[in-house]
Amino acid sequence: SAKHCLAISYFGREYMIHAYNLYPKISYLGVNENLFKASGRRRKKQVLFVAEKEYIYGYDLAEAAMNLIPKKIRPELKIVFGTNRSQRISENELVNMYSESLVTLSLSRYDTFGLVPLESMATGTPVIALNVAGYRETIIDLQYGFLVDFDPQEIADRIEYLLDHPKEVRRLGDHARKWVKQKWTWEHQVKNLEKLLESFIL
Repeated sequence: SAKHCLAISYFGREYMIHAYNLYPKISYLGVNENLFKASGRRRKKQVLFVAEKEYIYGYDLAEAAMNLIPKKIRPELKIVFGTNRSQRISENELVNMYSESLVTLSLSRYDTFGLVPLESMATGTPVIALNVAGYRETIIDLQYGFLVDFDPQEIADRIEYLLDHPKEVRRLGDHARKWVKQKWTWEHQVKNLEKLLESFIL
């Protein structure tokens, strides 16, 4: 049995305590802020959903929320997923999609950490995420986006708010980018991991 173990989030740690009676230290994942950055593309009337059309990923919530927005102002729901090779896109294409979107939806019902919100925030695009699991550790409500309940109407209201307030999109996005550079880069996380590993052998 291992003397030490790691979890990628406090949510993951709680699960390991409950399921295995293990008490891991936290070693977060990070994002490459030099790759995931604003591409300079003009924002489209588009909401990004980076996941498959499955219940576990909250596609039902995304679809229901979009249908609650009046047709005359409803943005396009852009869906990106890559189970099949033919559907995969390059990292640069993904960065462009983040950058030109109004907001990214992260609605997974059970995401231990969640890289999608970090990638989106790194490009300066705010996030609407469920107030569950790992999302609560990377997103601060009203500062870098919105944490919401399992409520399509609340999600729709947040999207409409951003449609009506482009300056707020920029403010949230700018703050989100600074937040990622401050805490969530790979360089920062690797340093934290090195400190943890050193403490294990001392």
